[in-house]
Amino acid sequence: MSRRMAIVWIGIVLTLGVLIALVPRAESVESTLALRRFLAESGRQVSEGGPPPEAGGTYVILHDLRTPDEARSLLAWAASGGRLVVADPRSTLVTLSGASVGDPMGLVGARSLEPACLAEEVLGVRSIVVRASDRSLRGGDRFVSCVDGHLLVRSHDRGTLVLLGGFTALTNEHLRTADNALLALRLAGSEGPVVFGPPVPADVAAPATGVWGALPERAKVAILAIAVAALAFAAMRSRRLGRPPAEEPVAPIPASELVRATSRLYRRAGSLGHAAGMMREATRARVGRRLGVPAESEALPTVAAHFTGLPPERVEQGLSGPDPSTDEELIRLGSLLSEIESRTMTIRTDRDRVDLDAAAAGSGADAKGERP
Repeated sequence: MSRRMAIVWIGIVLTLGVLIALVPRAESVESTLALRRFLAESGRQVSEGGPPPEAGGTYVILHDLRTPDEARSLLAWAASGGRLVVADPRSTLVTLSGASVGDPMGLVGARSLEPACLAEEVLGVRSIVVRASDRSLRGGDRFVSCVDGHLLVRSHDRGTLVLLGGFTALTNEHLRTADNALLALRLAGSEGPVVFGPPVPADVAAPATGVWGALPERAKVAILAIAVAALAFAAMRSRRLGRPPAEEPVAPIPASELVRATSRLYRRAGSLGHAAGMMREATRARVGRRLGVPAESEALPTVAAHFTGLPPERVEQGLSGPDPSTDEELIRLGSLLSEIESRTMTIRTDRDRVDLDAAAAGSGADAKGERP
């Protein structure tokens, strides 16, 4: 691996680590089990998943997927004397009650917030800790704003409406931090049962969110970061458009130049015997394979002369004769060797054809019951 590639991979790993670290932890509804047990041990009647209590009490919504019509029915219940606590800033109840969603509470990690208001819900609370993923809320003059806009409270006819920019202060992780447990007691109220409502009414099926919607935020960011890193790597390794850069060849001399240089050295040195020996060695190997005779056998010229029909002395001269002394003799030797090899191929092919014909004739005679 080159130094440049090592730097690129180190940068990709560091980028993925930073992105995953910066993503706020996505708390789920299931991470508030400690809150339910804490309220039950404090003497409150706690239930989960049902409709709002009939006679007052507190209805807590941590995650809301209700339609506007379904949300209006909850507001009507609160107006009749109930206490409605909505801890989902994306809920339709936030906008229907006259509030709006602001900026996140921070970039990463947790934040400590002070109440700085006179609402009953923060009585005795000096500070709470929330994660940066929670949002601030804006309610105008209709609401009492507490803890930097993280909590809004107002009267709703005979009931009370409490809006939170998130429920991370009520999770298992932060419930024991600062005065979060005291805030949970204040939010639950002092009268009636406490019901943790489902994201949708009990008689309505939850909308399908798909696999992507079911993933937590950290998993989504990790997948996106891996996809971006893969695209960056592919773009870096892909072909670039435009004129190719000028590069000097590793071997500026053509490969065929080595053969030519070697031949020029042989020619300059007058190595006719070496050239003749190489041609005879190659011819004897090919002819010997066709005739079934070893190339180094002394009987090869005799066998070759028998099959080719050439004079034995001519075949002997070609395969085992003296070395040529001039270029013309070397050329004549090459022609003779080529003729011997071509005749061996022709005679061998004709012989094979005759053997095949004889084998076919013998098979026909056996089929008729005759002897060949």
